[in-house]
Amino acid sequence: MVTKLCGLINRYWHVVCYLFFGGLTTLVNWIVYYGLLLLNVNAELANLLAFVAGVCFAFATERKTAFESRSKGKEVAQEAWKFLLGRLGVWGIEQILLTVGLHALHINEYIIKIPLAVISAVLNFIFGRLVVFRKGSGRARAKQKQS
Repeated sequence: MVTKLCGLINRYWHVVCYLFFGGLTTLVNWIVYYGLLLLNVNAELANLLAFVAGVCFAFATERKTAFESRSKGKEVAQEAWKFLLGRLGVWGIEQILLTVGLHALHINEYIIKIPLAVISAVLNFIFGRLVVFRKGSGRARAKQKQS
């Protein structure tokens, strides 16, 4: 049983890391968002500033852990650019859903962030895995060079 569990964790280590660091990214996002709301900052602006804080934290932590990137130099800059573009796209979706939730559906500004966090996390993982840190880069490429 323990061996099987360890095997699953090892096999899906990137997902485990993403869940852990993605959870911390969400925590950073929420602390900034809710902190700014307490300071009477508009919810949409608070969401933008929380996004910036979260993206910086996410790239710094997820690049090497969840996505196992081994890139250096120019490749890191390319990853950062793609990462930012992907996160901007997801943030745009989140902003639209936030605005609709707040103004059309009249959902509380504190409650709306919960389902948005789940949607954003899933979209960010998919984009990160398939576009930014896709196979053939990072760990996979490093292993190929060793062979």
